[in-house]
Amino acid sequence: MADQGDSGALVFSVSGSSTRQARGILSAQGNGHVSWSEAPDILNSWNLRLNPRT
Repeated sequence: MADQGDSGALVFSVSGSSTRQARGILSAQGNGHVSWSEAPDILNSWNLRLNPRT
């Protein structure tokens, strides 16, 4: 659920009790629909890659 003014907010998924995954950025909402951009698409558009700690 998103409200007006939420654009740019982080979109993430939760699985289990401790796993959180960043999915993208909220870009638009209206008429009960939410639109967001996937994180890989955002990074690829800027030719960026994540370097997670291992």
